Amino acid sequence: MKSALTLSIFFVLTFPLLQAQVLEETRVMSIGSKPSLTIVLPGADTKVADAVWKEFIKPYGKVVRVKQSKENVASDVQILDIGGVNRLNVYSLSEEVADGAKMVVWLDMGPDFISSEAYPKEYVAGVKFLKDYAQMVKVNMITTELEEQQKVL
Repeated sequence: MKSALTLSIFFVLTFPLLQAQVLEETRVMSIGSKPSLTIVLPGADTKVADAVWKEFIKPYGKVVRVKQSKENVASDVQILDIGGVNRLNVYSLSEEVADGAKMVVWLDMGPDFISSEAYPKEYVAGVKFLKDYAQMVKVNMITTELEEQQKVL
């Protein structure tokens, strides 16, 4: 019985995220209109999205709030897959959407922000980075749901 319940919860929560896509958009942020990567996290709320983001970024640097803005930034971080040895500023913003939360991420390479045109190789790595983050959100949501179900049993 527990196995069937666990399996059904797993499929219900993971099916929408299997089709999660990272989109490239130009979004207004604290320092102007810049290229960004966005991903929708079905079933998540902004509190979960932000908490998991802070945990996800922790190995690279500390996330702090940008003054007079809703955005967060991890300054001077090194993400080898994206920038190599170069340091990045990673801006983020979570927003509520109809079916969950949306995470918007701006990757500042210094002279410019990552986009598919300006930095195609880094863009692909950025997409993978956000998909890895979405996977971590999914695992967090499943773990929370399992803990709640175990309390009921």
